[in-house]
Amino acid sequence: MPSEKNNKLSPEIMEMYKSGDPVQKKNAIGQAVNQYDLYVKDLIHTYYHSFAEHYFDDLYQFGIIGLIESLDNYDGKHAFTTHCSRYVRHEISLFVCSLQGNRSVYYACHQKMVRLAMQELDEKNEKCDLDKLVKMTGMSEKIVRKEVDTLNFSNYVYLDSLSQDCIEAAQVDIEQSTINKIILEKLKEEIKKLDENDMHLLRRILFRKETERNRNVSRYLEKKAMNDLLDRLRKNIGLK
Repeated sequence: MPSEKNNKLSPEIMEMYKSGDPVQKKNAIGQAVNQYDLYVKDLIHTYYHSFAEHYFDDLYQFGIIGLIESLDNYDGKHAFTTHCSRYVRHEISLFVCSLQGNRSVYYACHQKMVRLAMQELDEKNEKCDLDKLVKMTGMSEKIVRKEVDTLNFSNYVYLDSLSQDCIEAAQVDIEQSTINKIILEKLKEEIKKLDENDMHLLRRILFRKETERNRNVSRYLEKKAMNDLLDRLRKNIGLK
């Protein structure tokens, strides 16, 4: 673990990290990881010792993700261990949740790892392909492909606002994106055809907390109408 004397990340490392140069940023990350590698391991043994025996490598991988993310907001005024600790523990805790049965958190971890790998390739101006993502994340091809498809869908389609009935697209350069583009173009066209009632249902599906429920319709009937709408959209774009 870094000594108290060496408990602040050097200005030189932070200067490299924030330089905007992908090579310097990568070198800065490497130096930070090497310097605080033992600290991440110490946190694992201190707070997650019951999981460390069987899952140490996974805990360590997520801890390093937290360490790297903490660099974005480090101002150099306080001990780096104090600053990065909550980031490291947050990422490790997400993985621990998956071991305890919270699968949605587990898959969120997968998505985050794939997203970070895609961002790193983008910063290097390298083509983002499946083989590179598998190598960078250490996950199976099947899992990476699934998470890429999920991220693609999230990046392609969103409601522009609650008052505008339009769908925007944002292309991500990855394998098989052409198929996704065709499906999502169909989805955009189908959404444009929806009447006012169906658009309200779609907003309720996507933004339930922000969209007021129709009090004249029971929750049972509303849920049934939502399911019918989704089934109709799937059928019309060829997914059913």
